[in-house]
Amino acid sequence: MELLFWQKKHKANAAGKAPISMRITIHGQRSEYSTKIRLLPSEWNPKAGKCRGTSQASIDLNASLKSLEGRARTTLDQLLALATPDQVITAKDVRQAMMPNKPTPGVDPLVSELLSSVREQHYAAGNEATYRGHGSAIAVWKRWCTEHPVRLSQLTEAKTRSFAGWLAEHYAPTSAATWLNALRAMLNKGAPTLLPNPFNDLAPKNAADQAKSRTHLTREQLQQFRDLPLSSEKQQLARAVYLCQYHLHGCRISNVLELRWRDIDWQLGRVKFKAVKRGKYKDVALTEPLRQLLTPYLKVGSDLVFPLLPEDYFSLDKAGRWIARRNATARVNGRLVVIARHLGLSVSLHSHTARHTLAGHAGKVNKYTAQAMLGHRSIEQTEAYLESLSTAELDEAAAAIYDVL
Repeated sequence: MELLFWQKKHKANAAGKAPISMRITIHGQRSEYSTKIRLLPSEWNPKAGKCRGTSQASIDLNASLKSLEGRARTTLDQLLALATPDQVITAKDVRQAMMPNKPTPGVDPLVSELLSSVREQHYAAGNEATYRGHGSAIAVWKRWCTEHPVRLSQLTEAKTRSFAGWLAEHYAPTSAATWLNALRAMLNKGAPTLLPNPFNDLAPKNAADQAKSRTHLTREQLQQFRDLPLSSEKQQLARAVYLCQYHLHGCRISNVLELRWRDIDWQLGRVKFKAVKRGKYKDVALTEPLRQLLTPYLKVGSDLVFPLLPEDYFSLDKAGRWIARRNATARVNGRLVVIARHLGLSVSLHSHTARHTLAGHAGKVNKYTAQAMLGHRSIEQTEAYLESLSTAELDEAAAAIYDVL
């Protein structure tokens, strides 16, 4: 299979940006797949088949194209693994496999089609890791039912138990458990009315469903972290991002990376932003510590509060934005590790620890307050964060309550 990225200049829009297409060629037959990326002709290198320049935006776009190329080759491998000896895989087959048709409402779909539809939703949302992980689970499912495809109405616990037994015979236990969990999650999303889920109880539930210990900083450690002299501007920036997460009710790092100056009302003293997962807008007070934290980064002409994402970040497609956020998060986490060494902290310090830290501090007051600040749907999620509190910290919280009485 040959892959070629090229620009359709004749389909440029009013802004002069033309779409980038991926041409798939197998045995001389061609098919084209849209990358959903548009660039100016001056930004595209036709000989190299990639974006020109060395800016962060160019690097992220080229990484997105590279990811798409790998996805096409993985799709071909999966099709070849499932093909019969006399079946010929064409370029059109690869393209259609990369763009599965969504099941028609009211029609009894094949389970494999339903799962593929859910997987594509993750890709559209920029969840690349989930997209890749679910792909292997779907491939194994198709391999098992290649001779007798299973429709949704035929999916019973007996079928899934038979599939689980087949997995146990042919694959390692950890791989089998991972795939079963992925299939369970996809079916929950694709067919929420199918109760009970026939994949339930076939493998241990994933980590998100289990209460696990989450490390956090104590108030003393947080003060040491805040007051530590840092000579590196990059480390100071990473610390500012971490503290901003803490002051914005323990929000996720993506919210801080995407925070714009327009989101901050200095006169009213409010910060408004859209939560990453639930999509709800949060309205947080611009406290004095937060105001002092943000003021040094005020810069005329800048849009983003923290200079960690490319300037044209909001013009990128979803995959490009996801890659940009991932790279920025990795840089922040790497610098936080260095700061943790300077402080001699025993906990693993990373951006999400700020969320755990806020949960631990707020949970000492009231776990329902912590739930509201973190934006958890259920109190069980919040309780999982609070289980990491030490006995001394619980005693301190209890003493504060009893002092009121």
